[in-house]
Amino acid sequence: MAMIFTSPSVASQKIYLSIGLRVGAYVHEATPCGQASNATLMWYDGRYFSAGRLPNVAPRPAKGGGWTGSYRNPEDGTRETVSIVLRGPTRFTWRSRWGRFAYRFCPNPSLPGMWRGMTPREYVE
Repeated sequence: MAMIFTSPSVASQKIYLSIGLRVGAYVHEATPCGQASNATLMWYDGRYFSAGRLPNVAPRPAKGGGWTGSYRNPEDGTRETVSIVLRGPTRFTWRSRWGRFAYRFCPNPSLPGMWRGMTPREYVE
């Protein structure tokens, strides 16, 4: 059973306690929320990370702290592994063989219109 915690410090938004990251849309830190694009957006629904052509990635505890995840590359079928380091309930760093990318939370109303309807809702088991 997933536990949900409501914190007044995040305006009563729910946080999935498995990793402590707020559910919603995340963009590369250098990108303004209003300029988010398919190339800069990542979604977290409380259970999976997803983005563009990235298959769903479920975070798992990593040795020594943080989180790890894996998926099959849709281009060539190889297994890709990522590490995820939380930097609070609204920021994380994603590291893969392609590099290190920092993301921050963007509230749904701050996203370009085409992305607003795509923001995930809380996952509840």
